[in-house]
Amino acid sequence: MAIIAIETALKNINYQIHFGAPYQNALKDFLLPIFNQILSDCPSDIRPTWKHQEGKFIFQNGSYIKLCGANNGQFENLRGNKSDLFILDEAAQIDDLDTVVKDVALPQLLTSKNKEKRIILPSTPPNTPDHPFKVYAEKAKGRGAYSEFTIEESWYEKDEIERLIEEMGGRTSTRCLRELFCKFVTDSTLQIVPEWDSSLFVKEIEKDDYFQFYTQVEGMDIGYRDFTAWIMGYWDFLGARLVIEHEVAIRENDFTTENLAKLIKQTEEVYKINQTRFRRISDNNNLNILADLGRIYKLPFGPVSKKHGKTWMVNQLRQFIKSGKLYIHPRCKMLISSLEFGIWKKNLEEFERSADLGHYDFVDALVYLIAVLMPTVQNINPIPPLYKLDLARTMFPNGMPRHNPNQMDEEVKKIFPKLY
Repeated sequence: MAIIAIETALKNINYQIHFGAPYQNALKDFLLPIFNQILSDCPSDIRPTWKHQEGKFIFQNGSYIKLCGANNGQFENLRGNKSDLFILDEAAQIDDLDTVVKDVALPQLLTSKNKEKRIILPSTPPNTPDHPFKVYAEKAKGRGAYSEFTIEESWYEKDEIERLIEEMGGRTSTRCLRELFCKFVTDSTLQIVPEWDSSLFVKEIEKDDYFQFYTQVEGMDIGYRDFTAWIMGYWDFLGARLVIEHEVAIRENDFTTENLAKLIKQTEEVYKINQTRFRRISDNNNLNILADLGRIYKLPFGPVSKKHGKTWMVNQLRQFIKSGKLYIHPRCKMLISSLEFGIWKKNLEEFERSADLGHYDFVDALVYLIAVLMPTVQNINPIPPLYKLDLARTMFPNGMPRHNPNQMDEEVKKIFPKLY
């Protein structure tokens, strides 16, 4: 890319070239040495001058190459009145690639009168396909503007290539597929739920006659900039599985407590069952909203206890999936995509952020539901003991069984004598 930038600047008068990299220190440690190496034998009459304060190589024909970082808001320094060539090196590592491309690069290219103006996004694929770079790559393929070069097309010796492949985990490892063969795969070392397989666990489960007794469960993660993610399903006691069938996603200007309550109630109506069968759990980061949902809208949510930590709760979800206890309806696209593409930050303490899926908030909603709520639900048999029994042909040696007997029943009857 440095050679392309230098050649373009030398061949054209008054060209403005912008060259961005993910981090500012990459310019000093990586890009500048490459530029200096390429220009080391450049004739003095055409050799550009490096202006440190401006971050520019100034050419004698009036062209320049401006170098700048793109993450942490540094992309603002790439703004200008026009650009004839815009290069974003390692584009898949730029946090807010869409903003840099659409708000910074494209307006400057539009201003240029040069018919050969273009933007180049060189990169290996990102750690997860849930990144704008994949969209740009697919668009480029459709326009015939995509080039792909694997390690086997390089100038390295074959034996050296094979050693590198082996060191990176072999040809089937995600690191090797991504870094050496340009494949869009989720990094298994960072994936939140590596056990997830949509081909196995995404399906519509047919309801049987026992559904009327099952407990309906809801999980929620509250956000504003990120999504407020809400999911609803039921615990299939006889099938020993959690079935998630509905989701709601709202963020920013769409979010009000009233709107959230309205969407929840509308979705709950599809089950048309007694409201006492609902069990709800939510993140505890905004207790005011939970209080309003319960007091004003009659939608009580229990706040999550996070005493065990996020890693422990995610592990409960992973074990649940590994045991084959979770199925998700195909309509829950946000939840499914979050499970497929969700990754941790490199510190493995919190989730990464996605332009389309937020902070993988739907994974959090599911984590709260499974790690905190399900232990209180899954071992309770909700089916009446006499349901579907032919009493005329059934003998009870110890007398007619009672449904869910409770030693406190008699005390409750004393408190409310008129009801009993």
